[in-house]
Amino acid sequence: MRMRNIIAMILALTVVCSGTATFAAEMPEISITANAADAVETGKLGDNITYTLDSEGNLTISGTGETYNYNYEAPSPLKQDERIKSVIIKGDVTSIGDDAFYGCTSLESIKIPDSVTSIGRGAFMDCANLSSVIIPDSVTNIGSGAFFRTKWFNDETNKTPLFVINGILIDGTKCSGDVVISESVTSIGNLAFDKCKSIESITVLNPKCEIYDQADTIYNAYDENGNQTYNGIIKGYDNSTAQVYAEKYKYKFESLGPAPEYGDLNDDGKIDANDATLVLVNYSLLSTGEKMQLTESQQKAADVNGDGKIDSSDATTILQYYSYLSTGGKDSFADFMASQK
Repeated sequence: MRMRNIIAMILALTVVCSGTATFAAEMPEISITANAADAVETGKLGDNITYTLDSEGNLTISGTGETYNYNYEAPSPLKQDERIKSVIIKGDVTSIGDDAFYGCTSLESIKIPDSVTSIGRGAFMDCANLSSVIIPDSVTNIGSGAFFRTKWFNDETNKTPLFVINGILIDGTKCSGDVVISESVTSIGNLAFDKCKSIESITVLNPKCEIYDQADTIYNAYDENGNQTYNGIIKGYDNSTAQVYAEKYKYKFESLGPAPEYGDLNDDGKIDANDATLVLVNYSLLSTGEKMQLTESQQKAADVNGDGKIDSSDATTILQYYSYLSTGGKDSFADFMASQK
């Protein structure tokens, strides 16, 4: 009896083992390997935007639309992430939100694609080792402190005290004395002239320049009530945005007179090839050491790109605008210039 039980158990095990062997043979073969760039973290940065961080520190962002904006109370999932060394943006991402990469100290490079039009406040602030930044012409808004305290920002502001990207003046805090902001600057960002005690005057040559509507955009002192104020002079044309800004915050304003009609040198109410010819003739005189034949107001009208010089590039711009009008264009010269930046 005992022997029969043992034989039965052996037969049962044989059946079970045979069944198991058949089941295993029908299972697909699975191979799990580990390589140097496996994904170590994934997450969301927007309603339709995801990110993947690999083991080599490459962060890939993909999707469409805007990323979320973050702040101190609601921080980015990537805040102060020391694993991130580079950022690659794919798809149709249109914005990089406030504080998105705040304090990512190992981040070294970022190439922003043409789909992006806005970079938020503090987006890359305190990314101390960020040294390579590529910003396309599509970006029309850069928030305050977006690249503050990065190697790239420090290097760029050491090269030129007025740091301008795509017509946006994002920093002038290293300026001193009398500052002239050219016609080519289309906007002045928040905190652009933060605590600039050595600036005596700021001249804004673009009468339509957008100036961020806060007192701390331009300030160098505090009043008796502890409010930010500016003790210098703001200069601009009559009825310009510079005048509106200065008067709103009770800053001293000095008029440069009526805004010149850029491009219309002969004051005939038109901008055409005749104006371009006047520019070229006087540029030729300057090039040969002779004196220009333009009046002061004509010289202002001739310097259409606001670089402080009158040369062939101004004539070319005038001709481009004339061609634009000839093909049915309706924009004013100032709007046309802004659209070319």
